[in-house]
Amino acid sequence: MIQPDFPIIDAHQHFWDLQRNYHPWLCDEPSIAFRYGDYSAIRKSYLPDDYAADARGLRIVKSVHVEAEWNPQDPVGETHWLEQLSGAHGLPTACVAQTWLDRDDADTLIAAQAARPLVRGIRHKPRAAASPRDAQRGALGSMDDPRWRRGFALLETHGLSFDLQTPWWHFDAAIELAQDFPGITIILNHTGLPADRSARGLAGWRAAMQTLAQCANVSVKISGLGQPGRSWTLESNGPDAQNSRPSRSRRGHSDTLKTTTPFATSSTEA
Repeated sequence: MIQPDFPIIDAHQHFWDLQRNYHPWLCDEPSIAFRYGDYSAIRKSYLPDDYAADARGLRIVKSVHVEAEWNPQDPVGETHWLEQLSGAHGLPTACVAQTWLDRDDADTLIAAQAARPLVRGIRHKPRAAASPRDAQRGALGSMDDPRWRRGFALLETHGLSFDLQTPWWHFDAAIELAQDFPGITIILNHTGLPADRSARGLAGWRAAMQTLAQCANVSVKISGLGQPGRSWTLESNGPDAQNSRPSRSRRGHSDTLKTTTPFATSSTEA
């Protein structure tokens, strides 16, 4: 049980105003094939007052807004909007901004995002297969794509981190990315997406997490744990949160993935 006066920095949260701004996955019909099934419950505006109501009784001192798949034609527009929210409500305190790394103008967009006061990192979800049996290397838009990697390399120039959202069966590519760019901090989103809770699925996920943990420049957010078509419960997801935590570490050195654990609300799904 978290004590009411315990200071919390929410490492991964989202805001959206669907009356004012365009998020294709939340605004368009039909809805996308979401990894956890029907997400109609979150296809509505979610703003600081909603967040405060969900977090009532907890001491949220800071938060990091992670890009929420805002209209990709205007990625910096989301950052400007977040600055307005932050000025009016005090949150978010920082943000991970959107930039598609394989765009022709990625260098211009990364520089524009880096110039904004809230921006600390970039997220662009690389292309991923739907299951381990479909995974293959070298696809366009993946972590192997030379265009994608050229954009990724620019992050170090601007001192930006990278939020990586990809399922565990692509960790071989993630490991090569981390090794090839040791100066860029990579933050794995949503615990590597262990949605398959079969014995085989969990074994594959645990092995992949242990291998990724060998990369000194990679950390993990314990977040986004869920199962398709099932309501979230501590009983069904708590053990996997525990399994992803470091088992042994010391300041500045770790044999396992460093962790940041977001305060989870209904808005932390993307």
